[in-house]
Amino acid sequence: MDAREENPLNATPETSRVVISNYVCMGVTLIVLVTRVVFTNLRWKRKFGLDDVLLYLALLAAIIESALTEHAVRRGMGTYIRPGNASKLKWLSQLVYASDLIFLVAMILAKFSLVRLVYRIASRAAIAKGKLMVLQILIAVWGTFALPAIAFQCGGSLPWLYIPDRCTASGSLWYPTLILSILLDAWLAVCVWTALPDMQIAAKQRQTILGLFGSRFITCVLGIVQIALLAPALKDINQPRAMPNPTVLKQFVMNASILSAAVPVLYKVLATYTPAVQAVVYNGNERGTNTPLEEIKRPTSIALPNPKKFDGFVKETEVESTPRTEKDNFSSSAFDKEISAISSRI
Repeated sequence: MDAREENPLNATPETSRVVISNYVCMGVTLIVLVTRVVFTNLRWKRKFGLDDVLLYLALLAAIIESALTEHAVRRGMGTYIRPGNASKLKWLSQLVYASDLIFLVAMILAKFSLVRLVYRIASRAAIAKGKLMVLQILIAVWGTFALPAIAFQCGGSLPWLYIPDRCTASGSLWYPTLILSILLDAWLAVCVWTALPDMQIAAKQRQTILGLFGSRFITCVLGIVQIALLAPALKDINQPRAMPNPTVLKQFVMNASILSAAVPVLYKVLATYTPAVQAVVYNGNERGTNTPLEEIKRPTSIALPNPKKFDGFVKETEVESTPRTEKDNFSSSAFDKEISAISSRI
């Protein structure tokens, strides 16, 4: 084993970018998802649903993909491999091939996870559920196309050996695969709009929900950059040397896809521990003087949800100085019950 294989960070600037982006992206993703498990599923006893299962499976796939990428760097990614070194080229090609397929699996699982999360929000909206079912079918169709297309684009005898001249359309099957993924991510970013008409919540909180789910657009932007970097790399005869830049973007896209599926459920964590977000959850004007919702004295006819068991988004509340009429009390009580019902499904 040469010095470069023992310490890939000292190999070349290209391989250093791959390794650093690999560690940084996976580290951030692990921190966010561990936070989600500890606070939402364990501390606040949020019901463990299908969206959680799919998300954690996507995380497992991402960890495997990152490990394969790290090993590919040690096997020569980013360096010139002589044509006569068949053993080294074989190992590297197989690692990149497996990494690409697991990347697609992680993307599919992350997409399904976000759809199932919106399902929990729109449990009573028949129209929204119909649209979400169409979205799930499209994701399944995309996955059914993408996995075999990439797996067998270079034939069935040596499917892992990518050389532009011996593969279908010189690797161009990556273009429809990634473009369809971007379009699906864009739909996922706005799919929560179909559920909002059924949610009687404050306007500011509605904007917050749209912003959280809209973070999926970051994945779309990264996907476009990934295609731009992948295009010249697919045509390069020396594939090991052309791999680093597309691999870096692949790490960003995969982890951004998982994070955007995890962030909406972490809203309560942000609201609890981030002063900038406390304005939505707490009353008061200055930092440190806010009063938690559970300490606000309200008329006995209004049933406030228990914040310790409140699983979803906490509505914005204003303390009124004027006495409430019987009509106001009835409307507020109905509003609180609606919010409690919505939060129990998230």
